[in-house]
Amino acid sequence: MPTDMETRYAIQRPFAAGCTASPHTCASIACAKPLVSLDSEEGENSLKLPVSAAPSPLDISERKETSACVQRCLDFLPDKYRAVILLHEAHSLTAPEIADLLGVTLATVKIRLHRARRGLQQVMKRGCAVSNDKLGTPTCHPKS
Repeated sequence: MPTDMETRYAIQRPFAAGCTASPHTCASIACAKPLVSLDSEEGENSLKLPVSAAPSPLDISERKETSACVQRCLDFLPDKYRAVILLHEAHSLTAPEIADLLGVTLATVKIRLHRARRGLQQVMKRGCAVSNDKLGTPTCHPKS
């Protein structure tokens, strides 16, 4: 008489019979990708490790420097222009939302936004060295 273990795992049956009991398991084993050694040389079976998407310390430093440079340039703008450009660019408010918030007309907001951008551009041309980093993102550094 077979033991409980022999019945449960069908030790006396051939391996193929066991596969019919779990076809999905056998199919997944048969179709599995080959194992790749992490120690293998560069070649067809080498494992490509993902590149980190986290910014490097240099990237973080450049972003902080750019932010500080732009902030210094914004300080040269008159308050009414600085307020509009910050609400639009930093806080993502639309022109109608800014008009409601400040109690001015939509046309006034659009004019101030245009003048703020033009003024910021002029200040940055005089006081900043603007270049692109390795990803094409503009970086700003004070002129020496």
